[in-house]
Amino acid sequence: MKSIIICLVVLFVACKVSAKTEVGQAGVIASPSHVAPANAGIVTPVAPYFLDAETVNAYGCVIMPHYSDTIIYRLNGEICEAEQFVPVGTAVTVTATPVEGYEFPEDTVTTWTHTIRYVGPRPPVFIDANNRFIVIIPSPGTGQVTYSINTDEAYEGEYYFSYGDTVTVTVEPANGDYFSANTVTSWTHTFGSGTSP
Repeated sequence: MKSIIICLVVLFVACKVSAKTEVGQAGVIASPSHVAPANAGIVTPVAPYFLDAETVNAYGCVIMPHYSDTIIYRLNGEICEAEQFVPVGTAVTVTATPVEGYEFPEDTVTTWTHTIRYVGPRPPVFIDANNRFIVIIPSPGTGQVTYSINTDEAYEGEYYFSYGDTVTVTVEPANGDYFSANTVTSWTHTFGSGTSP
């Protein structure tokens, strides 16, 4: 009789231990690391970039955000995923919409409007300080202008000179394009003179 009671007690304890193990295992399976985060469907749109025209009769450019499988971008109502050249004076509106299953954070900017305008060529930058004598040629924007340093064609980037050097940077419109009257197209600087154009 004693041995029967002992066997029953051992069996009861074994069952309890087994039950606890089962519950523990279930807890691991349902741990938070396996639950999708609450903001899994939240995405944020990227603003487009508007590049104005450097010559009067040319085009500006709307640079759209990179392709996204969670956001749809539209230019003036049409789905657009690439650069678009736009005539001067044209108003453009870019909108962003999340695809089904996604949403934007509250108060997110989803519309950008800009009118393409003529801004003329960008001037170079002259650095003349601490024994550094540098000319920085800006990006030619939409490719409508060409820069030169002392008559040699120059591309976007830094150009190094010496104390006392005189440098003249000029800019010309592409064939068939033109600048408006009174547009500054030439800048001259002598390094070490203490003044910049």
